[in-house]
Amino acid sequence: MHDDPLPPPEDGAPPPDGGAGGPADPDATPAGVTPDRLEALAANLVWRVGRTSDDAPLTVRVGLPSAAQAFADLPKLRNASDAELAEALETGDVRVEWVSPKARGA
Repeated sequence: MHDDPLPPPEDGAPPPDGGAGGPADPDATPAGVTPDRLEALAANLVWRVGRTSDDAPLTVRVGLPSAAQAFADLPKLRNASDAELAEALETGDVRVEWVSPKARGA
């Protein structure tokens, strides 16, 4: 049996959009996703943040620990300063990549 590392969602928590379809607040989280659940999930992920070049968007690579070798096989990311991070988030110049483990024999 596999234990779920995430705590259960709070019962009765309304969706951030009030149930109207999409989130009204772009910073809102989906229904049932609490800060504690996000923290627990983040603790079980591998991630890298940076830029592939000076003029590239800020790249956030995220994956499960089983994908660690796939991270190593990707092009290196250049470190981004705090100011670059803040600017990219403000302007929406962010690219998110999900990194999956390589298939066996690939």
